[in-house]
Amino acid sequence: MNEEQIRALTECEQRSKSNQRRLDKLEQNYEALNRLTVSVETMGVKLGNLDKTMQKLDARMGEQEAKPAKRWDGLVTTLIGVIVGAVMAVVFSQVGLG
Repeated sequence: MNEEQIRALTECEQRSKSNQRRLDKLEQNYEALNRLTVSVETMGVKLGNLDKTMQKLDARMGEQEAKPAKRWDGLVTTLIGVIVGAVMAVVFSQVGLG
């Protein structure tokens, strides 16, 4: 083997080692990317479930917040009925119908 061939072979071996290191690093990055992808998919599923739970809780809170308003409306309606009834009783008694 002449000196030119030895030099070319040495350069080729050096490039081969350099390329192997680069491939090893790319393989590690690829594995890390795969793990990240799986994690993101898992988080997506968990966020979807959390969203459904939050919607259910929001609906329940809306119902709970509406209860006092419904009670107040019922109380006001009853009070108005009582006041109208009392006024009508006074009016009828003044007219002589009572």
